[in-house]
Amino acid sequence: MFTAVRSMALRGIESYPILVEADVHPGLPYVDLVGLPASSVKEAKERVRFAIINSGYQWPHQRLIISLRPADCKKEGTGLDLAIALAILIASEQIPPSTADYFFVGELSLDGKVCPCKGAWTVCKSALEDHQVKMIAPASMPLGELPEELKANLLPTSSLAQTIALLRGETNVSFFEQDTYLTVEENQLSFDDLIGLDKEKTALMIAAVGHHHLLLIGPPGAGKSMLAKRFPSILPPLSSNQKSRIEQIYSVAGINYKRGDYPPFRSPHATISTQGLLGGGNPILPGEISLAHEGILFLDEFAEFTRNAIDGLRQPMEDHEIHIRRAGLTYRFPADFQLIAAMNPCPCGYLGSDSKECTCSMQQIRRYQTKLSGPIRDRIDITLFVRPTDPDHLVHRITPASISASQMRENVRCALAFRTLRYQQDGLSEDHLSYNAAQLLIEVATRLALSSRSIESTRKVARSIADLKASLSIEKDHILEALQYRT
Repeated sequence: MFTAVRSMALRGIESYPILVEADVHPGLPYVDLVGLPASSVKEAKERVRFAIINSGYQWPHQRLIISLRPADCKKEGTGLDLAIALAILIASEQIPPSTADYFFVGELSLDGKVCPCKGAWTVCKSALEDHQVKMIAPASMPLGELPEELKANLLPTSSLAQTIALLRGETNVSFFEQDTYLTVEENQLSFDDLIGLDKEKTALMIAAVGHHHLLLIGPPGAGKSMLAKRFPSILPPLSSNQKSRIEQIYSVAGINYKRGDYPPFRSPHATISTQGLLGGGNPILPGEISLAHEGILFLDEFAEFTRNAIDGLRQPMEDHEIHIRRAGLTYRFPADFQLIAAMNPCPCGYLGSDSKECTCSMQQIRRYQTKLSGPIRDRIDITLFVRPTDPDHLVHRITPASISASQMRENVRCALAFRTLRYQQDGLSEDHLSYNAAQLLIEVATRLALSSRSIESTRKVARSIADLKASLSIEKDHILEALQYRT
């Protein structure tokens, strides 16, 4: 008997429908799985065999062929197990063909349990939104944001036997094993923990308002990492659409993302491979730049990353996505991240320090600093030298008059609200510079031979400074302050 059961598969973070066809004919017992299955899909034959037997059903001792359509797309992952098992049981006439209104996703264990798999939430969301069907998925699957009108069409199952009972109407729909729609706020570090560093805090507020890439340079222990790790605490909360997109990426990567109100913060070690940073591998998985989508990518000891990894950031920093081509297929992953990089000024770390003499030769300094290519430096909007806090203030915990963490958050919120209001005013261009500001920018760009990208970056930083100061136009002082961050 021929039958077909619907499921979903992944290509990057995009989902597409799969039709699992099965046919049983008299003949020598043999199972043939066709339709470009990857190794993980080929192994489904043994997982499904014992899942069916241990669920109280018979494995057909006949000629069995399973086809995965479309046949010209390579199928990866273990999410097709449940659909394959149901197709075999229907084709062998052990259960009625009642799967037409459903999509199925889930990995089967040998005892018949339905387990979560990579990308399960992503394919469920795509099926519910794009195909308007009911979706049966693992009850233990990590879930994310979903519109209220679609929640009723997502049905949980914990085993193959329960799935069959659900299709027969012999059991009521159970609940997912976790609180699916509860938002969990992550603990945030506070800028109130830092003593001094007012100039650096101002630069971080500017970066938060304009989504600017930031490079922190300074001696060891100056506070570069502490500043970067506290940066998410002053950013605005994520919207529902942003959370949903982030959860899809983490689902494909097989990571259970805790859905806080703050953007993701990724901090890979300098020994990470280029594939780990940008994405790739076998199977193709999102890299750190995609896991930092809508959030922060913090690269500490920036100069210690490989040259290929650093230069590989150039295209995603501008396009906000990365395309990976493998075996004739192109995988697209979003990568709209905000880069915060930190590095020492030289190998010993004390070049330009007031407290300790640098022991590096000029050749060592030059070799170290040229690890960052010109195009990468050109894409970083704000470069800041972080100087250590006065030891007397640290020892005695003396806190000079400094902006508080709550005030920083409020300043960023007000600047973003002012920007929104400014956009709504008719006839007011974002590029509006006063005459003096425009003349200064032209003069400096000519004298320093700034590239077109550097000029645009300076203007954008000046616009963020103007928004923080609630200024409708970019003034000369804003340009001067923005130019300080280009050196």
